[in-house]
Amino acid sequence: MKLKTFKIWLFLLPLIAVIGVVLFLQSTNNQKELEGQLIRSITATRNDAIRALDDYYAQVDSYFLRLGYSYYHEDTVMRREAKKIVSVFKRSDPSFSNLTLSRQGEESNLTLTKTGLRKQGYALQLTESQRSDFQNDSVQRGLKINKSFSSASNDQPYVDLEIPFEILLRKQQSNRQFSSLLLVDSSGNAVYPEEWKGVKVLQPKPIVSDTTGTRSGVYVEQIDFSNQRYRSYVAPLNLEGLELYAVGMFEENIFQKVGLRINFLMLATLIFFLIILVALIPILSILNLSKGDTLSQLKVINVGISLLGLA
Repeated sequence: MKLKTFKIWLFLLPLIAVIGVVLFLQSTNNQKELEGQLIRSITATRNDAIRALDDYYAQVDSYFLRLGYSYYHEDTVMRREAKKIVSVFKRSDPSFSNLTLSRQGEESNLTLTKTGLRKQGYALQLTESQRSDFQNDSVQRGLKINKSFSSASNDQPYVDLEIPFEILLRKQQSNRQFSSLLLVDSSGNAVYPEEWKGVKVLQPKPIVSDTTGTRSGVYVEQIDFSNQRYRSYVAPLNLEGLELYAVGMFEENIFQKVGLRINFLMLATLIFFLIILVALIPILSILNLSKGDTLSQLKVINVGISLLGLA
């Protein structure tokens, strides 16, 4: 009988030990998995901002094409259809100024403003035929093109653009990975969103000059703000030479709690086997009886309770 008891214990105890080890390993891996998710999220934020700027330029090109042709008197059908399209997309009209032809001695650059970015001297991406159409007097009057520069048939239209930060982060409006998602300038001051504007968040590391103009990856910093500690995931964001940083802030206490989470199915399995083990103890004590041992009433009651519990 003792051999049977030993076999039961030999099966249950290693099984429980294996479940315990798995639970421990899982709890230690939770933080690594969460950190990996947060790094991928802030990296996606940076990449989306870069693509969003290029997409916005393409939208500006389309806007001026449809707006210009809405004043094009040479083709009444084209003018009529262009006006319809202008009215449909009116809500997405860009904010611009200084639409001119053939800017001389002015370099195109992207700078930071209080409300977003300012692109000075953006060259509209038009074909030679489209640029020729822009020489039409009706188009130039309608667009109020600045004629301070002499124009020729191959003049290139230029315009200054005001680009809101929301344009860069339009895909991140539903991002719930971080407690806060910020844009920070090269001095470490937040420039977006509005409630964080001007706050000194961190001292960012300089952007490394390489083929992409950015660091090879995201780095993590601990930040204490308003009596709260955050893990901040910082992704360098180089926009045409303008150094910004996308910063995702995640509360440290939540990060630590996530690391303690375990698989409740495995925990339930562990508790189940522990209950079975405890319930088997009275039964095992009966199985260990030999000649001369006394079977007491208490032992019988304990066996009955164990059997009821197992049933």
